[in-house]
Amino acid sequence: MVLFFGHGLGFRTVEGMIEALALRRRPGATRMPYLMLPATRPGFSYLYQFSSNRKEGTTPIMLFDDTLQRSTMSTDEYEENHEELLKNFITIRIGNSS
Repeated sequence: MVLFFGHGLGFRTVEGMIEALALRRRPGATRMPYLMLPATRPGFSYLYQFSSNRKEGTTPIMLFDDTLQRSTMSTDEYEENHEELLKNFITIRIGNSS
């Protein structure tokens, strides 16, 4: 049996994943969820600008490497080095470091 992982959904079969996504569709949506074969990685530096609780210089940036070891830095440090950081870390989160 092949299982897929979805953040917030856990591990599920193809049918289970599509069903879980269908239950969470935006009201008024007309297209059903479907399976895409390639795995993708969000553009974290692009999405960062839409962070709702972002306050320049005060919100810590959390970085996770491929062993899930966490590091933190200020938004100023992140802005100065974000191109290199995106090459070395698998996940970058904006928010509380606790």
